[in-house]
Order: sequence, then C-alpha cells, then structure tokens
Amino acid sequence: MIYIQEIDRYDKIKEHLANSLGNSKKIVTILKEATLSDSIDLLAYDPAKKLFYDKIKKNTIPLKFLEENNSMTAKAYIFKTPYHSSHIRYDSNYNTSIDNPFKLSLSTQVIVPVINENRVIGIIRFSKSQYTFEQHILEFLRELEGSFSDIFSVEMDKIAEKFNSTFFAITKEEVYEIIDRLKDKTNLLNKNTENPEIKKLIHRIEDDIESISDYIEVDANHLPLYYQEEEPKESSNINILIADDVQMNVKILHAMLKKNPLLNLTFAYDGVETLNKIKQAYRDKNKIDILFLDHYMPGKLGLEIAQTIRRYEQMTKATSRLIIISITNDPTAIEKYQTLFDYHISKPFIRTDITNVMESIQDLKQKG
Repeated sequence: MIYIQEIDRYDKIKEHLANSLGNSKKIVTILKEATLSDSIDLLAYDPAKKLFYDKIKKNTIPLKFLEENNSMTAKAYIFKTPYHSSHIRYDSNYNTSIDNPFKLSLSTQVIVPVINENRVIGIIRFSKSQYTFEQHILEFLRELEGSFSDIFSVEMDKIAEKFNSTFFAITKEEVYEIIDRLKDKTNLLNKNTENPEIKKLIHRIEDDIESISDYIEVDANHLPLYYQEEEPKESSNINILIADDVQMNVKILHAMLKKNPLLNLTFAYDGVETLNKIKQAYRDKNKIDILFLDHYMPGKLGLEIAQTIRRYEQMTKATSRLIIISITNDPTAIEKYQTLFDYHISKPFIRTDITNVMESIQDLKQKG
C-alpha cells in the first residue's frame, strides 16, 4: 500500500529530476538520495556505436556483450524488465565485468532498463556497497520509471555533454591561470629552501600539477568520447597496448606516453578485443611488448587476460615475457597476483609513476 506521504515524495523526486535534466551529476545525486544507493551508472545507448556508455564515468558496455551474455544487465536489456537481487539465483553465468565492474556485492544491485517506444534507450544501474535494496525502494523505482526516459533523450544528452565538457565548474582560462599561479608559488618555495625533504615534497606538488595539466589537456583537445581510432603503425622500438574500457583512462595514458617517438601505441576497450589484438600482433610477428591492463572490462577480466598470456608463454616456452602493467586501485589484486603482473599503476595517473615504470622497463631491456 502506498501512503499519501509517499505519493508526495514521488512527486517531489519527479519534479527534482525534471528540473535537473541535462545535468547528469545532479540527476545521479538525486537518485542516490532517493534510493539510498552508493553508486549509480547512467548508461545511455548510442545506436551508431552500438554500445551503452556512462555519461559521467565514461565506461561502456558494447551491445554485443549484452546479446551474447547471461548477466543481469543482459537480461534486463533483452527482457526489458528490471533485474535485482531476487533474480540472481537464476544467473549462473553472472558476468562480473559487465554487471559489477567495481566488485560490489552480487546482491546489492538493481538494474533498470529505460524504455521509449519499445526500445531500450538507456540502463540505470543502482548499487550499494553492502546490504540489499529493501522492497519499498524497488516499489519506489517502479513509480519513478516513467521519469527516466527524459534523462536519455537526445536533446538532454547534448546538454549533458556540454555540462560535463570540463573537469571544473569554472572556465578553462581560469583553470590555466590558477595552475600557472601554483607553478609560480611552488617554484618560489623551491628556490627558498635548502631542506632536501621539503624539496622532495615540493617536487611531488609540481608533479601533481603537471598531471592535472595532462588531464585538462586531454579534455581541451576534444578527443572523441567513444572508441578512439588506432593510430597508424610506425617503425618503433616498443609496441604498447593500452586496454581499458574507460576512454578517459586510455586518453590520459596516451597523452602521457605519446611524446616518446620510440613508442608505438594501440588501444583496446574490452577484454575480448584486448586478447584479439595480442593474438593478431603475434601472427603479424609484431608482438606487443608492454600491456597496460585494466582489471575490470566487459568480455574478459584483466585477470583472465593475464592468466591466458602467462599460460601461452609457458606452453610455447616464449623467450621473452610480455610486460603487463596492471591499472588498479585494488590492493588485494596487487598482493594476490604478483606473479601475473610486472608493475602496478594506480588511478588517477601521475606522470612520474608512468615515467618511472617506463624507465625501469627500459633499464631491464638494456641489461637483458
């Protein structure tokens, strides 16, 4: 039974959503508060690219993985009905990398397909870090379903892209001005201290400022939101594959590595594509030397990819080992799978971390 105060609450939430169309971050905040969720993914469908993409996090789910999969998200898409914890027992082929990229509890998700004219135009994934969603929240979501289609309308999506076109709520000119002032101040501090420990801290600040600049430059260059085309291959010493389903991570790593003319950079945006590119490189006798590997991608997890590579190397008695650099903030993975990965880099990326790893690899190659 729905009480009068609950109806009033639904109406207020619907009004808040209507007033926030085009502002994806505000919509996420409203839905979090309304459903007591810890995380919400807004996955809009792009028919041209045949994928669902998150408006804020920029991660994607290619349609082919939903059509060929038994995951909760796939079932929600195919059957055009919400899926939640009560359905999990039927999902023996639950796909962690599609449904649960951030390793949240299996029973703490509600996946709602957004339907318009009998087509799925978006998927909203509600997640909690612990505990399941109570029944009244599921009823609440059913009441709100009619308000979700506007979130993914073409007009609203264009406004959302404009809203999310910068990392800061101030103009780029103001951001650059502030960064320049920070650089000047740290330079002044550096000149006026002889304390080596303080100098180390100042250098770290300078490095962080440079890394922020890298992120802003990527945004300012208006690189594509979706799949970035592979660059033409040139004669190079080191072939690098960057594998991550979050385009922004690929763009940042590309920006930090591209200045080295000895590096040949290619990209993959899901687990299956990653393995296919590695296999193709072996067939072309132009094998990948270094793999930057995200741990949670659609199709295949980074762990599965690393295990496949190591098994192949062992089976073929490969003379050289593919260097795998894991991209993760998960300390458990770093500790547990030390034999699979050669290096670990956390996010957000810091230029010095990337430089140190590449220099370490170069030193090992020279010694070898």
